[in-house]
Amino acid sequence: MIFKFTMSVLAEIVPNDVQMELKNTYNALCELLRHFWSCFPANTPFLEEKVVRMRANLEKFQFAKLNPLKQKLQTVHYNLNVSCFKTIRF
Repeated sequence: MIFKFTMSVLAEIVPNDVQMELKNTYNALCELLRHFWSCFPANTPFLEEKVVRMRANLEKFQFAKLNPLKQKLQTVHYNLNVSCFKTIRF
């Protein structure tokens, strides 16, 4: 019950365009992570190369999408105590 209440209140506070941007960013990140984790175990040269490419893609995604989204949300004073916005470290 508490979760549903929180989500309904959140839906009223956060504009629809911001909600859609968050959902789209989340879906894109999930797809990148799916490809990254599908490389393991990296027991072939192809998979080893793919891991390197996916790492680079994740880093690009962080700088091109996650960081700007974080800045946008901070400018409108949304609380960003969310783990997905923490720096990706390899």
